[in-house]
Formats: sequence, structure tokens, C-alpha cells
Amino acid sequence: METVSTQLVCCRMEALRSYFTTQLPPCRLPLRRRRLRPRLGPVRAVATDTKPPRNGQSPSASPNGRASFRPAVNGNGVSTRVGDVSKEIKRVRAQMEENEQLAILMRWLRGQNLRDAQFADDNIQLRLVEVDESSEFLPLVYDPASISAYWGKRPRAVVTRIIQLLSVAGGFLSRIAGDIITKKVKENEVARAIELREIVTSLGPAYIKLGQALSIRPDILSPVAMTELQKLCDKVPSFPDDVAMALIEEELGRPWHEIYSELSPSPIAAASLGQVYKGRLKETEDLVAVKTQRPFVLETVTIDLYIIRNLGLFLRQFPQISTDVVGLVDEWAARFFEELDYVNEGENGTHFAEMMRKDLPQVTVPTFMFF
Repeated sequence: METVSTQLVCCRMEALRSYFTTQLPPCRLPLRRRRLRPRLGPVRAVATDTKPPRNGQSPSASPNGRASFRPAVNGNGVSTRVGDVSKEIKRVRAQMEENEQLAILMRWLRGQNLRDAQFADDNIQLRLVEVDESSEFLPLVYDPASISAYWGKRPRAVVTRIIQLLSVAGGFLSRIAGDIITKKVKENEVARAIELREIVTSLGPAYIKLGQALSIRPDILSPVAMTELQKLCDKVPSFPDDVAMALIEEELGRPWHEIYSELSPSPIAAASLGQVYKGRLKETEDLVAVKTQRPFVLETVTIDLYIIRNLGLFLRQFPQISTDVVGLVDEWAARFFEELDYVNEGENGTHFAEMMRKDLPQVTVPTFMFF
């Protein structure tokens, strides 16, 4: 299960920063950038020397004999510097309220578009690639050569997936073209954004991840489309519970009730790669979250990467296209495969907990258990 809350906060702040950079005229509000340390380490307090007086400040003597600087005040006892900042904030806020696109972005930032429902609509189903052959020859670490060798021997499955993608996306693209021709792009913007989210959801994990990445790109999508794609971060259809229970028992190598005294009959959350059940360990009575991966996720992800990567190789024949699609796919897929490995995820979580226990003990990290 992805760390949704952290992801939403990071996504929203990045999107808002990008929007201010690309859409709004510069304002004179004083901002200070923070430089982030490349590695986690002990937090230390650093004392700095007294800074020289700024404009609008006057020196005064402090009790310890050192010079101190206080902001100048007007006749009413109000700092002129604070007053200027307050006026600037009011001006920017008024400008934001007048900008319709920015108002939508602010609602997205506050999460006001999210519903209370934990899952996507019931009429949306993920289209996964099911193969009769074993997937044991597919790599667990991203390897384009191995993926190409595997799917190169299964042209029927590849053609079937391409037809599936075209049938789903073709209708949407034709309706977009119709909106452009009839000049109804603005009028149908919300409807097309909802349709885009439903299509991305139905196409499976790889496209859901792509949609999540696009949900923080105001330079590519409109705020309306970003608002809809944001829902991909926490509202994905779940898969059948009987299938999930069978997968859990297959991984455990025994019936689940030998490990857990109780297990929720339905998932408490679902994401692009799997879903989570609430359980209680039989031995220790500890309350746990049981995470299980979707069936045929590896097959679906690799065949989509295989198709997109081959499209990128084809586009290399056209020098007019400067974007290196193959390079982008390889970089993105390498990180994507790391999320598919739940053991690696658990080990990283354990390592992170050890780091936090040493440097920031107030941070709570769940304990990972493997069976």
C-alpha cells in the first residue's frame, strides 16, 4: 500500500509551486528557500552571528550589552515591514480568487475533491493481462532484455493488449477531437477529465502510476484534469476477496487461520498494486495490516512497458522528436519494479525505522513481519 498521505502532500505542494512558477506573474512576497540535506543525519542547532541592520530597522542596546535590531514602527505602533507584507498577502489572495484555474488548483491542494468512499466506482474494472504460461521467467528487477525476450515469444498476448488499449483510448481521443472541432473543449472539460481518470484506472497499474505522476504536472494538464487524476492516489478498484485469500494462503503455505486469529472479510484499502486487510496475529494478538498483491500484476506491468518501450524505439527513427521515450521508460520502470517487491519494501521500512529511532525517535514506523 503506497504511503498515500505523504504522497498527496508532496504532490500538492509540488503542483502548487509549479503553477505559481508558470502561471502567475511574480509577486514581491519575500520567500526563503530551504536547502535540503542529501542524507539523513543528526539534527544540530547552528548559531549565527548577528546580521547587520536592514532598511527600516534601528539598532538598540540589549541587556547583555550587544547591539540588537528592532523593526521600525509607525505612529500606531505597527511594524511598517509587517504592514507591507500584510498588504501584499491580501493582494495575492485577491488575485487568486479572481483566477478560476487557480481556484480549482487550490481546492485540489486542500483535498476538497476527494470523496469519503474508500474505493473507485463499482463500474470501473482493471483490465489485467492473464496468461496461461508461468511468469517465473519474468524478472523481479527491471531488465528490458529479459522482458523483451519473454513477450517476444508471445505475440498473441501482445497484440491482444494493444487492441485492448486502442479500443479504450480510441473513443476518448475521438471525443477530444470532436470537442476541438466543435469548440466545446472548455464546456466538456470536467466530463473529459472524469473520463480520463476512469480510463487510466481501467488500464491497470502501469497507467495508474503514470496518471499519478501527471497529477502534479500543471505544465502538461489543466487543473481540472489534475484534480481528477489526484483520485488515483487513494481510490482504486479492489479485486475479489476469494482471490485475495487464496493468494494469502498460497504465500503462507497454510490456511490463513493458522497464522491469524481474525482477518477482515473485505479490504480496508486498495491501491494500484495490491490491497490491505485488517488482521490479528494468533500468537501475539497484535493487530496487523495484511498486504497482498494483485494477481497478474507483473504480467500486466511488463507487457505495458514492453509496448511503450518498443513505441519509443520506433519514434527514434524521427529526429524531429527530441524526447527520449526509451530513456524515460527505463528510468521510471526501474523505480516501479522496486515497488513490486514487497520484501524489498519491508526491508527498506525496517532500515528507515532504525534511522528514525536514532535521529528522530518521535517518528513512528510500523514493524514489518515476513512469513
